[in-house]
Amino acid sequence: TGIAAHRGKLFIFKRNRIYVITTGGNPVDILQWKLDDYTRNYGCIASHTIQEVLDDLVFLSHEGILSINSVQEFGDFKTLVLSRKLRELTQLNYNIDSYVSVVDTTKSIYLLAAPNTSATSVNNNLWIMDYKKIDPEVVRAYLFDSVRWTKFKSEIINPSAVTLAFVDGKKTIFLGG
Repeated sequence: TGIAAHRGKLFIFKRNRIYVITTGGNPVDILQWKLDDYTRNYGCIASHTIQEVLDDLVFLSHEGILSINSVQEFGDFKTLVLSRKLRELTQLNYNIDSYVSVVDTTKSIYLLAAPNTSATSVNNNLWIMDYKKIDPEVVRAYLFDSVRWTKFKSEIINPSAVTLAFVDGKKTIFLGG
């Protein structure tokens, strides 16, 4: 469902699994490439939700918003779900890939938009994760104590596209439907 380069590795996201490709000493020599399972239990359900946040990759899974580095540090995604305070993210309609997200590094936010579908009333929301207080050196503390979420519900805001652009020298988030 998605692909992302991170820390010199290439992560391949499927719905219930993540693979990682490492290149060895010579990245252009395909014979030195190595494909490994990164996790067999969790994956990404929407490619446009994979974003780099600080020195980490976050993405939407069946469990909610997850962090790729939590597996490296602790070996288990489920205990380190970034959105654990938002149980409703586990009720989203996962049969669609039209979730969109954007990261604004100047404001330290990750924005996730869930499109409107008739399958669940949880959709048609915007969630904003404020990661200003995240300390990458203290992974467990920032996941549980410092991440703040804000939810917006609206019949008007139902974006299927989101991007950042400069307007009058300032970064501005644009939402489109």
